[in-house]
Amino acid sequence: MRDWLTFCGYIVGLEAERPPNERRHPKNFLPDALLPQYQNLEHLRSMLVDWNGSHLVARDSAGNISNIGAKFLYELLFDNNMQLMSASNLARHIFKRWCRMSNLEIFSPLFSANTAAVVAHSAASLAKEPFSVKARYWKIPKDVILVDRVVLVYDMVPGLWLWDVHSTILDDDKLSEGLKKVLKLFCDVNHRSQVRDLWREFMALVLKAHAAPPDTAQPITARLLRPDDNLQHMVLLGSHPQGYYNTYIRRDHLASLISNGYTWGKGRLFPERLSLNQIVPLPKGQRLTQANDFQCTTTTISNTNIKIAGNWPRIRTQNAVMENVSANEIASNIWRNDPTLGPRSAEWLHRSAYSFGGSGNPDSAQEPENLVFGTFEANTEMLRFESYLKRIADEGGTKVILETEVKRDNSRLGGDKYVRWLTPQLFYRWYLDLNQICGFQALNNAQDVARAVSRDKTFNLFSRGHPMLFEVEVDETFDGMLATASEDIKILVALFLFSQSGLAAAYTINTMIPSRL
Repeated sequence: MRDWLTFCGYIVGLEAERPPNERRHPKNFLPDALLPQYQNLEHLRSMLVDWNGSHLVARDSAGNISNIGAKFLYELLFDNNMQLMSASNLARHIFKRWCRMSNLEIFSPLFSANTAAVVAHSAASLAKEPFSVKARYWKIPKDVILVDRVVLVYDMVPGLWLWDVHSTILDDDKLSEGLKKVLKLFCDVNHRSQVRDLWREFMALVLKAHAAPPDTAQPITARLLRPDDNLQHMVLLGSHPQGYYNTYIRRDHLASLISNGYTWGKGRLFPERLSLNQIVPLPKGQRLTQANDFQCTTTTISNTNIKIAGNWPRIRTQNAVMENVSANEIASNIWRNDPTLGPRSAEWLHRSAYSFGGSGNPDSAQEPENLVFGTFEANTEMLRFESYLKRIADEGGTKVILETEVKRDNSRLGGDKYVRWLTPQLFYRWYLDLNQICGFQALNNAQDVARAVSRDKTFNLFSRGHPMLFEVEVDETFDGMLATASEDIKILVALFLFSQSGLAAAYTINTMIPSRL
């Protein structure tokens, strides 16, 4: 067992030479001659008594697991008390999941070679400490003392209050009677003012959930935009992924954050004058220099697909998919002698997140066509949007269709070379069913293109600006409270989403929303 695990931890072929679908069962990763043969469970236990796992180094997706890799396996087989072993409890869960997926029972009297393969692959690949995505978002360092508390200013549904509802749209039989009634009411100035007050009250409750007591040292607070605020003295910091609100910050407050390490308005240069051979470490990255098609990707994000992705083992890491070339190797060749480069300056980014479930199965997300090179900060900004799309699909039950695109004209390198994975921008467009996301029938049997709400986002993959943790947590609170909001608020949301639909575009009543998209 020890030799088998060691082999799985080190073998390059497990990463670089992905087996075809029909041979992806762990028992097929190695020839039968290399599988250990144990007479029974007691025999296996006796082999593990003196093993501390120090020889085992897992792949880069798992990190070193010598602290828990062997220990959890030994403790699991002996069925000892696991209460004080949080890391091992995680590993135990993963271990059982793998065994369930393979329809094998590890506690049977005979410990088969096939089961040993499952044990080895899971221990070598997946046992690791949990990782919090929120740790990526920027927050003010604990040792920093600001002269003034930073204030973020929220402007709700910008542009919606300037709507001009054309009378012709009220005759369109694609609209439900309920939506027509709401549109008619919205034309009334007094009614519009009342609705706006309700909206401000709702958002005030959202921000109140993040308010700190006056006597605390929390360095960030938030409030709504006031009539006497001058946006010319502020900077647009960010926006809710669906555009429900914009977030502004005073220029002097932004300068204070920048002086304390916040990266804003900065970006790394795209290597348009470098040849591809100067960028890719050869010869191992030879395939990365080959020309490829610039195709769109389409992913359906649903509750089911998200759950499947959460329980699907990753056979290969991003580095392995990209010819065992790390993003940091690429970064060091592009930005030579840059003193700001660190161990996490660049990453391989999923165009369509692995956690979305891919197209058909999650393995399809872990392919070269779905990966691009980008900065740590750009990847973090993408996570804000990915988290939102998963929230409405997983918790809200709304099916989301996501299209991603990279444009060949943007990706020109020295020597007129173009590769899909090295591009300055990634374009997102997602579609939502208006009736589904609103929770009531807003449109009558409209075609999908008319019923679908569409939203665009451009990610600058060489950017060094990324969301603050405070912004992301406000997003989460807003989306959570919206699910249980009053009917008046939900109707207003339906109007706003309707402005992003194909039908509204046909009547040219879309709201013109200044946002960071």
